[in-house]
Amino acid sequence: MQPRSSVRDRETSIPEAAQLMRRYHVGDLVVVDEIDGKRVPVGIVTDRDIVIEIISQSLDINEFKVGDIMSLQLISVQERKVYLKQFAYARQGNTPYSDY
Repeated sequence: MQPRSSVRDRETSIPEAAQLMRRYHVGDLVVVDEIDGKRVPVGIVTDRDIVIEIISQSLDINEFKVGDIMSLQLISVQERKVYLKQFAYARQGNTPYSDY
């Protein structure tokens, strides 16, 4: 289950995202938009995304937001079904998922 502190909006800076991942010992952040007063998951950004998309290309991390590099393929499951779904997705090749 994703800690609520590791959920951010598209405008979160890359340095802030990296600091949050380090602080909460997670490798990803769920990216949300607020729609009708509710936070709706729209993507995910991983520590690997930061390395591959920005650092490995020697780009300035301060010029990007998580919305610029997030993956849009986010699978959402209900919390009570998390363990069964997590197992099934893991067998398919580490597909990221969220329980929001």
